[in-house]
Amino acid sequence: MFRNSKKFGSGRTTASRLVQIQKIVFFVVIGSMTTAAAVAATITTFDPPAAVDTQPFGISNGVVTGDYTDGNSVVHAFIRANDGSFTTVDPTRSLYTTAFGINATGAIVGTYRDNNNVYHGFVRSPDGTITTIDPAGSAYAIATSINSNGDIAGYFRDGSHHFHEFVRSVDGTITPFDAPGSAYTGPSYINDVGAVTGFYEDSSAIGHGYVRAPDGTVTSFDPSGSAYTTAYNINKGGAITGDYLDSGGAYHAFIRAADGTITTYDAPKAVGSSVGVAIANSGMATGFYKDKRGRHHGFVRKVSGNIKRFDPLGSFDTFVWSIDNSLGYRGVVVGTYVDSDGFHHGFMRTP
Repeated sequence: MFRNSKKFGSGRTTASRLVQIQKIVFFVVIGSMTTAAAVAATITTFDPPAAVDTQPFGISNGVVTGDYTDGNSVVHAFIRANDGSFTTVDPTRSLYTTAFGINATGAIVGTYRDNNNVYHGFVRSPDGTITTIDPAGSAYAIATSINSNGDIAGYFRDGSHHFHEFVRSVDGTITPFDAPGSAYTGPSYINDVGAVTGFYEDSSAIGHGYVRAPDGTVTSFDPSGSAYTTAYNINKGGAITGDYLDSGGAYHAFIRAADGTITTYDAPKAVGSSVGVAIANSGMATGFYKDKRGRHHGFVRKVSGNIKRFDPLGSFDTFVWSIDNSLGYRGVVVGTYVDSDGFHHGFMRTP
């Protein structure tokens, strides 16, 4: 995820929360847009107890993870169970904790900052055991996603201030990698067969998407006309979603099929900024877009291309971060909305 959060004009957004490294940016019109009132869906809003700001980032089996800020401005990770109860997660000596991903077993991954101001990746097993993840030579590490097998993807900075991706297998083995020509690399996502997607910048600071196959082969890609490409999510079948910047400064969403075919699209009411954040195994995509007033709205895009807009009640800006693929929760999306006072709250949209 990953460009300057000020782009979205809603205060403390995800990019600044992801230690200001992640950049979520931003579609030929496909389908049609409906109003929020026409969407036959249920939206549940939530905040952990004592939260003054809530940011949900992942969902699996209806269980949500993310982070919240308390009244003392301390950031903690959380898990929201199906019954609506919350568990706060903080590794030992953590001064800041956030969780980005969760798998079907309830294991979560994220990052924390210790009392020496060093960031570490971590995985928390369903029994509550927390294991720190620091690739060899790492001076800063973030674990960004975990698949159903327990394999983890993330990225780290070495002692020379160079960024690299990594995959951590369920047995704890960590394999660093770089896309060819990479000078900087950002957050990544791993699917259930072990394929990884993300983005990197070349020596000219131009962003490109990539996909790393389970055998380690890395393939770069860009939609036609892209001046900067960011890939965010990959489903089990290998379809990837993300966005790209054109030469005129507008962001468009895209879906890249497993065969490499890229479809670009723009929400009908989007003004220069549309984001495809996540894609379900069914091919349904979700994300958000900015309208002419500069306000953001969530959307879901069906395989047919039909797009439906939605916003939680009282939302000034709506941002979508993840979609559930689990049986019984397929198509459920989570994200955050900003109220009129600038505070963030979590939401879950059930089809």
